[in-house]
Amino acid sequence: MDKSAIIYANGEKPSDKVIKFIHSDNALSVCTDGALHYCRALNIAVQVLIGDLDSVSNEELAVFPKSGRVIKFNRQDDTDLEKALRFLLDENYSQVTITGAVGKRFDHTLANLSLLIKYMDCFSLCIVTNHSVLYPVKNEQTFYCTPGEIVSFYGFMADTRVTTNGLAYPLDDEIIVLGERDSTSNVTTGDSFTISTNDRPLIVVRQLNSLIRMKRKQIFG
Repeated sequence: MDKSAIIYANGEKPSDKVIKFIHSDNALSVCTDGALHYCRALNIAVQVLIGDLDSVSNEELAVFPKSGRVIKFNRQDDTDLEKALRFLLDENYSQVTITGAVGKRFDHTLANLSLLIKYMDCFSLCIVTNHSVLYPVKNEQTFYCTPGEIVSFYGFMADTRVTTNGLAYPLDDEIIVLGERDSTSNVTTGDSFTISTNDRPLIVVRQLNSLIRMKRKQIFG
């Protein structure tokens, strides 16, 4: 069975709606150290606390569950979120959902979006925000949906070519790259849509409320 994990990062605090949507009894709960404050406030049962621990007080460490793991890294050549991803990679996890990855410092938001692309070949990976779900896509991927859902996607390499099926505004081997052309607010026409690229990464943005209305427990697919 695939090993899954949820990472709580130190960005915007996830809403109760997000916490309910991403919850899984089978997923490992991983918290980067700066997110421990909101995890405690939301009564999230953290199993792994990871990072350089510069944002955690001695009092918080003292009450951290004895059954949990505290993993401290002193290296400063990666962020706490990347430390968590590298830990899960070493532990052979295959599905990772990240929340708390946007908001607050914009440079951190950009760095976290970069990590989606950097680790897309290592995990089934997504970021869940209070309004959207972001997926990295390369080659071909099909998503289940309902008609009328808003979908956007963005390329980052100059030669990114995209073909779509199941969208109101189809693309046929067309260039999609930031600064030149994107696909914002496309619309689904059926119960699935497919995005294909020429081995170049995209970030696909779906609306959280649309996924909740589908009543699908699977975040991936």
